Amino acid sequence: MNRCITGAAFLLFTGMLYSPAQATHIQYVDLADTSNANINYNSTTPDTWTWTFDLTTDTMALWEIDTPTSTTGGPTPDVTTADYLGSYDPLSALHYVTLRIDPKNVSGILTSEFIQLEVNGVEIDDWANPISLYDWGVPGDPVSDEYGIVANDYAITVTLTGLAALGNKTIDITNVNLEGCFDVASPVPEPATMLLFGTGLAGVAGYARKKSKKG
Repeated sequence: MNRCITGAAFLLFTGMLYSPAQATHIQYVDLADTSNANINYNSTTPDTWTWTFDLTTDTMALWEIDTPTSTTGGPTPDVTTADYLGSYDPLSALHYVTLRIDPKNVSGILTSEFIQLEVNGVEIDDWANPISLYDWGVPGDPVSDEYGIVANDYAITVTLTGLAALGNKTIDITNVNLEGCFDVASPVPEPATMLLFGTGLAGVAGYARKKSKKG
């Protein structure tokens, strides 16, 4: 019996030591304040709207990826259905960052013909909504270096400027947000905890062996 207990303690200890950490997939939405995002064209003074997102400090709406109420069927998730609020931890695996810009009362897709878009000071040519800013661990070519998402500590500055094609029209932007997904590793026992646990099992085995000899 003592051999069985000792073997079980060893197998359990090594299994805990080498078992991979499980990850939880988290969907996030980071909203900008668009209350003054009215873009028009001014040949004298460019009409510009700017907002800086920071995934590590902004309070974002977060959902576990399988939450059925995470979207309302429209283009933008309903943040009132979020499971909880929080920020992105750089230690987590970031999978993608998508920028969404929704205009009001504009037919078709808003493109660079009407509004110039810059991300972290880099102009994005021929853009169409939504814009993939960062891909890592999902199909697609990584573009994070070009827009400086990683280099700028996950701070993303979006600048919109009205172009001449607008004429005398004004476009109201109803929504500007970042959407994406990251993985949060589930907690695993610390090495010291595992060592104490394994030592305790070994002690149980020793006690059983002594008791067996006395019998």
